[in-house]
Amino acid sequence: MQLYVGLSMLPQETAWWFFNYVVTKDNSEEVAAGIYFAAPYLHSTPEGQVYIPGQRQGELNWQRALEAKSPAQVMKELFKRKNGGALYLFAALSAAGDVGDFIARSNYLFQLYSPLKNVE
Repeated sequence: MQLYVGLSMLPQETAWWFFNYVVTKDNSEEVAAGIYFAAPYLHSTPEGQVYIPGQRQGELNWQRALEAKSPAQVMKELFKRKNGGALYLFAALSAAGDVGDFIARSNYLFQLYSPLKNVE
């Protein structure tokens, strides 16, 4: 139920993007609570892709923090149960607008993420 409620809070294009890039048959139960929590805070492109705070440098910083090889993999990692702390920070930075972008582009991201690493 959480999966459907969370997806219903997103624009239709973004809900489809989640189904194409994040949600699978094997992880749907694991990602449900994360989508339910984070959906109100996420921003997306007109094509539906979830916007990673901080522009390109923010994407690179999140990739480094989550040991991901691409922005799409960042999103998959964020919605794993073991990365609940990272998802919380990501949602907060998404909601913070320009301030969140600034933090995501800077080394402050790593300072804030460090105590949240591996927090479910």
